[in-house]
Amino acid sequence: MGLVSQIHIAYTPEGVNVNLEMVCSGSAWWYSRYAKNDWAMASCQGEAKEAGLGLWADDDPMPPWEWRSQQTSLIKSTGDKTVELLFLA
Repeated sequence: MGLVSQIHIAYTPEGVNVNLEMVCSGSAWWYSRYAKNDWAMASCQGEAKEAGLGLWADDDPMPPWEWRSQQTSLIKSTGDKTVELLFLA
C-alpha cells in the first residue's frame, strides 16, 4: 500500500485553516515530509513547541509516524467483537 501523495486542508465556513490552527495550538504535528515549503506550519509548530502548548507540554513527544512504525497491530475489544487494527509504516 503506497502513501497518500495529496495533502488535504480543512477550512471552517469562515475560511479558517483548521490544519494550521491545530498545529498552532499544539494539537497536531506539522509533517514536513509532505509540506516542506509550508512556512506558516513550520512557524506555528515552532511557536507552539517553544510555548509548551498541547503535545509539546510532554518532555519527549513521539511523532505519530514514529509511533506507527513501532506498531505491528493493536487488538481492540468492541463489545462482543474483536477488531485488529493494522498500522502500516
